[in-house]
Amino acid sequence: MSSHTATWDSLGVALLVTGPDLDPGVLTRRLGVVPDLARMPGQVPAFRDGAGCWALRAVGGSELAPLVRAVVERARPLRGELGVLREEGYRVALDISGQVYHRELLILDAALLASAGELGVPISFSAEVTRVGDEEGFWDWLPPADGSHRA
Repeated sequence: MSSHTATWDSLGVALLVTGPDLDPGVLTRRLGVVPDLARMPGQVPAFRDGAGCWALRAVGGSELAPLVRAVVERARPLRGELGVLREEGYRVALDISGQVYHRELLILDAALLASAGELGVPISFSAEVTRVGDEEGFWDWLPPADGSHRA
């Protein structure tokens, strides 16, 4: 295991509700909460694959836990409705995003996962990855091919 201790940059956490037919205005009225980000399907700038999107977000800082707690706190009253939305075919997830560079870590401890788990939705990760200049550098985290790491 690597001893590298750098972490993700530009952290963000969002409760995302997405779908090809999602109308954020209808969803806002249904949930009674104004989103931090809303996109109609096909709107420019488009959300992933042109889907409609409704999101509660927390961004900034270098610590993940406060961002997760902020979104979970706002979304907790919606927990029941989030399950209904999933049953209706919408994609609902707590998305952790950030910019990563080769060998950077993102640590999710048990308390943080338990907090996120309160919403009863999957956790997804979206990363903007900085390319490594050489292929050898990309693979340097692998153990030696001769098996000496097992000694």
